Formats: sequence, structure tokens, C-alpha cells
Amino acid sequence: TTPCHNRAPLYRLDTDCLTEIFFQAVRSESTGKESLKSLVRLTHVCRTWRTLALDLAELWGDVAFATNNTTGLEVLIRRSRSSPLNVHLKAPVSEAALSAVWQFSERFRTLKIYPSHWNPVALTGRHFPHLETVDIMIKHPHPDYSPSGIPVFMPRLQELSIRNFYFPFYAPNLRILKVHEAPPLDPVSLLA
Repeated sequence: TTPCHNRAPLYRLDTDCLTEIFFQAVRSESTGKESLKSLVRLTHVCRTWRTLALDLAELWGDVAFATNNTTGLEVLIRRSRSSPLNVHLKAPVSEAALSAVWQFSERFRTLKIYPSHWNPVALTGRHFPHLETVDIMIKHPHPDYSPSGIPVFMPRLQELSIRNFYFPFYAPNLRILKVHEAPPLDPVSLLA
């Protein structure tokens, strides 16, 4: 019998072509869970594809937070090595999940979280060197939260969307700012 890689032209594509296909397949999905499923499927086609997919740390960083399973999260974080992470969490988000997220904050590229209750003081004074996009909506602001303190430093941030709260920040590359349903504020208080 002829090995599968000798039969189909798809199996004769070079690593660069396959890498581009993998990125397109994973990043074209509409949700993190679907992206994770696509990436896992690619690892099951053949040994060559599995080896390549497991070596694409950036793709694992894209899907690292696409699971609520603690063990799965640990595996995905490990596979992402030191690549930037895309974080997308929807309510209900437990305090344990949020605290797990914050231990990797220096690696965030995208942060989209929608917890029901959360005290944004967790952001105070943090440095997010890779963060490019933030979208945070808090349904019920924490009663003890006060938008003061040390600004959040986000040197690469381009888009910031916050709902039901605000916080001081420094983002020299900011292009889009959306503040929805926030308590009355002085816009100058947002800027460091």
C-alpha cells in the first residue's frame, strides 16, 4: 500500500503552507470553543500535522482560555509557551477563574471578560505589555470599587471598551475608546 502522504497533494504541502492553513482554520471560527475544536481536529489528521500544530504556540495562545476545565486550561497554557494570550470569558465567571486569569496578565493580547460581579481593583497599577484590545462589561459593579489609584499601563492598547465602570489608564496608542453606561465621570480622570 502507498502511504497517505504519497497519495494526496494536501499531504505534500510544505510547513509554511500548512502553518498558514492552520492559522486560517483556527482564526476563522466565530468562538474560542470552535477555534479550539478546529485546532484539536488538526492535531488528529496525521503525525506530521500533530507535530506542526503542537509547535504553533501562538495558536494555542489564541485558544488557551476557551475551556472552563482547570486541567484543560493548564494544558493549553503550557502549549502556548510564552506566546501572547487571548482571553475571552463570559458570565458566569467564578472568582477562581478570574484569579487564574490574572496570573498570566503580562501575556494578554486580547482581554474580553463579562463577569456578573467583579471588583475592577484587580486592574489597578497593572502593566499589560502585549495588550491590544480590551472589552470588559460588569453587569453589577462592586459596591466598594472606586475608580482611583495607580493607572493601568497598556502601551500597545488600540481599542478599549468598558461598560458600567471605568478606571484610570495610560495607553499612548489608543485609537478607539468606548465607555458605556458608566457612572458620571470626568473624562480627564481616565487619563494618566
